[in-house]
Amino acid sequence: MQNDRTIELHTQGGFHYRTRIPRFGRSLAYHFPSCDAYFSAAGKEVYRLNLEQGRFMNPLILQEHDDGEILGVNIVDINPVHQLLAFGIDGNGTAQFWDPRSRSGVGTLRLPRSRLVPIGAQESALSVTAIASRVDGLSYALGTSTGHTLLYDIRAANPFAVKDQGYGLHIKTVSWIEGGSRMAGDGMVLSADRKVIKIWDRNTV
Repeated sequence: MQNDRTIELHTQGGFHYRTRIPRFGRSLAYHFPSCDAYFSAAGKEVYRLNLEQGRFMNPLILQEHDDGEILGVNIVDINPVHQLLAFGIDGNGTAQFWDPRSRSGVGTLRLPRSRLVPIGAQESALSVTAIASRVDGLSYALGTSTGHTLLYDIRAANPFAVKDQGYGLHIKTVSWIEGGSRMAGDGMVLSADRKVIKIWDRNTV
């Protein structure tokens, strides 16, 4: 994904094909069962390029409801267990979950604004800037524009852990540390902004 709306496809031998999307891209993900590549961008549309057919399919159009305007989709995550699509929304403090089989929304997760935004700044924008799903199929880590990382069980609306990165900078990436004997068993999480990378225990936040 290039900064001029260009998408480049490469093979092992190098450059293969170039195409463009209508808006400036922000994130991409590949859905193996359908051969669809998903491209999030400014606005509320998520573009789908089917690599088997070699053509764009109808985009996913995210719903705004009462949460406010969708300025863009910052991040796309595909759960490795049940393939649920998760979209981190820019501007209204939500993440939307979609079923790729029906291409429809199945739920919206609303961030606890009162815990993340300082008093007196409640009207400021709150965005989901990073998402990582765990291989257990139930756990999600969400990074925010306020420098927090929230851990969720998909069956609950409230986070079971909240970590403040400490600098107020938006979270660029989050990931679950899997493998290894002690670290995986203790539930370690990695979160990073532009200033620092932190590795922390989800059970002792």
